[in-house]
Amino acid sequence: MENCPLRILVADPLAAPGPDMLAEVGEVIEHFKMSKEELLEAVRDVDAIIVRSETKITADVIEAASCVRVIARAGVGVDNIDVDAATRRGVLVVNSPAGNTLAAAEHTIGLLMASARNIPQAHCAMRTGKWDRKLYTGRQVLGKVVGVVGFGRIGREVAQRARALGMKVLVHDPYVGDDRIEEEGAASATLDDLLTQSDFVTMHVALRDETRGMISEPQLKLMKPTAVFINCARGELVDEPALVKALQEGWIGGAALDVFADDKSPSAEFLAMPNVIITPHLGASTEEAQAQVAFDAAEQVAAVLQGKAARWAVNAPVMPPEVEDAVAPYLDLASALGAFAAGLATRVADRVAIAAGPGLADEHVGLIARVALAQYLRRLSGQPVTYVNALLVAKERGLELAIVHGDELSGYSRWMTLTIEGGDGPAFLGGAVLGDGMPRLVRLDEFAMDFVTRGRVLLVRRLGPGGPGFVGSIGTILGDAGIGIGSIQTGAKAVDGVGLMLVSVEHPLPEAVRAQVGALDGVVGTVVVDVGEPSQ
Repeated sequence: MENCPLRILVADPLAAPGPDMLAEVGEVIEHFKMSKEELLEAVRDVDAIIVRSETKITADVIEAASCVRVIARAGVGVDNIDVDAATRRGVLVVNSPAGNTLAAAEHTIGLLMASARNIPQAHCAMRTGKWDRKLYTGRQVLGKVVGVVGFGRIGREVAQRARALGMKVLVHDPYVGDDRIEEEGAASATLDDLLTQSDFVTMHVALRDETRGMISEPQLKLMKPTAVFINCARGELVDEPALVKALQEGWIGGAALDVFADDKSPSAEFLAMPNVIITPHLGASTEEAQAQVAFDAAEQVAAVLQGKAARWAVNAPVMPPEVEDAVAPYLDLASALGAFAAGLATRVADRVAIAAGPGLADEHVGLIARVALAQYLRRLSGQPVTYVNALLVAKERGLELAIVHGDELSGYSRWMTLTIEGGDGPAFLGGAVLGDGMPRLVRLDEFAMDFVTRGRVLLVRRLGPGGPGFVGSIGTILGDAGIGIGSIQTGAKAVDGVGLMLVSVEHPLPEAVRAQVGALDGVVGTVVVDVGEPSQ
């Protein structure tokens, strides 16, 4: 199975260069407009899934995708992906939040201008032979107030363009500080004040439980009777029946909508009202945006499948590019130490304290700790644990994770330690990354060493440190069994009369061969640990 090609399911059309990029790392399976039954079958045995907005990746789809490691949304929102279900399974979810930012902002401004000048209505009238300049008299936007609800990437771009048109900008976003908003030449406001004062209100927030239906009758009644409501984000942000009522009864002057609760079937009332402009979810529909989100999604899928970090993870810590080079070497080390700790234990510990350094921020140590914990828990719990769901599984298993600061291995430039309490394995492991970039085990409880932790390792405990004759005996046993030896290291000294030897073996070690080693004079215990390869 290790040599099987990676399989990537593209479930919605993906613009170039996305498919070609994916083909460089695995087999690309393109299957669009699938029924639920077809989708459940298609996701089996795939390593990655890429969707846009049409295909719904629900909990049962994730459950059927037993091998999937990453689900990518080629776009911003992930409301068509059950992120909670993915997290529980340890599946990374990524999106492409930057690729269509400009396209969505430009479309928003386009709808704003179209509604201010009645451009679509006048166009339709002209197509039927009517010439009525007075009926379609509009308003200039200079000096008008635009209320921007949500000040993420798209909201900021909309605000910049509105200011360039001479508009005043009010912003409501409880997660963005007033100083940041003022830096963009806008003013912060409560939602009620924004709705009361704005001539145009435009939505740019993510769809979550707390934002679903956030604009309903009470909010619409606060708006000016001449105000226009614009939505290029998600249709479910607004209570559509309340919006229809507001338009029909004149609470507001109009609406410009690119999204709907059901994008494929907008409300018939919207289609019938002359003060409503509608477009078929065109916010991200530019050639440039389609190419960029495809590139971003494919790039992240390829990175994850190759053991690298994703740029825009939705359900896991994000490692910015500027710190990736500093943190990446620790990830292989964390994986190796976690696997080694688990290989020497038979049950999950009560507490694991992890330190790493020097000079790493707590959030980066937290990511490193998740990787170590994932390896540790995966091997001891039998569950599909990754760094995505490591903390969740740890909590379920009663394991406390602590990020601590220490200098136990300060003689190394890149080091980390695991202090384990309450388990039946080692109490302390220390590792380091040296110049060759390979993860090394340099402390195991009281034993000091310098052992490259990769592949299969035979650990032998023996009364006394063990000399050349003992090493030769082990070499003979392994050689007679056709098992290659990568390296051998003995502890510098015995601890409480017991010495330690680590043997890197190049093939699986049959139980009978391990028993032969265990029968050697003075041996008090043997364990085989499969640490795996870096980035595994």
